[in-house]
This record gives sequence, C-alpha cells and structure tokens, in this order.
Amino acid sequence: MSFLIINQQKKIKIPKSYILKILPLIYKNLSQKKILLTKQKKLDLTLVFTSAKQIQGLNKNFRNKNKPTDILSFNSLDPSLLGELILCPEIIVEQALMNNWPQKYEYLYMLIHGVLHLLGYDHELDEDSDRMLKLQDRVFNQISDGPKVS
Repeated sequence: MSFLIINQQKKIKIPKSYILKILPLIYKNLSQKKILLTKQKKLDLTLVFTSAKQIQGLNKNFRNKNKPTDILSFNSLDPSLLGELILCPEIIVEQALMNNWPQKYEYLYMLIHGVLHLLGYDHELDEDSDRMLKLQDRVFNQISDGPKVS
C-alpha cells in the first residue's frame, strides 16, 4: 500500500508526516476488524487537499449540495487503488475548533470517515446510518491518543 498526497491549496499547512503515520494504523485497525479485506490492504489511496471553493464545486457537481464540505470520497476504476479522498483543510480546521481539540484529531476522524465511505459505508443511505458512525468512533478511539468519542 502507498499513499499519494496532493496539496492543491496553499492556505493551510498540511500535517503530512502525521497523516502518513496514521493511515497505516487506520488500514491495520480496519483489517483486524475484517472490514478491510486482505486484497484491499494492498490498495493505494490518493489524498487531495483542496480549497473550500474547489470542494464546494465538487460537492455541487457530484452530490448536488452547493456548499463546502470537509471530505469527499471517490472510488477508483483502477484496481490498484482503493480510491481518492478530497479533503478541505479550511473546513477541517474550523471543525477542530468547534470540537475543541487539536487539528490532528479532526484529520484522523475525517480520514477514518473517508476510508469507510470507500469501503462501501454510507451514513446517508444505509438503513442503519448509525452503524458507520459508531464504527468510525470505535476506530478513532482505538487509534487516537486523545479524547474518546461516542
């Protein structure tokens, strides 16, 4: 597995080394839970960091929601890729402030959220929408050295 990070915005510094450290932990945790299958563990993941304006355009085009969002996930047609996560550092930083915790925890929380979407979880469409969010919290609590969420 490898991770490609593309930074298309210059407004906010991306904690690249932290992200590269936690992504394997997310993969490992999801593998132990049998959520990430053996063949999926080998798949590469692309992360794109973009501006609020750019992610708003993507959100409008792909989800018909004309507002910026924290993260979008796109599955890949390339069998060697798990997919692509588009993240908006501006929104993530705002959410970290609202949650009263360091930005690194918000990045971790959003990355878990995005990977779960790539694995087929959908809190907006699933009959049991809490299932994805509870799993996200559980993975966060097991990986994070910070506050516990529920």
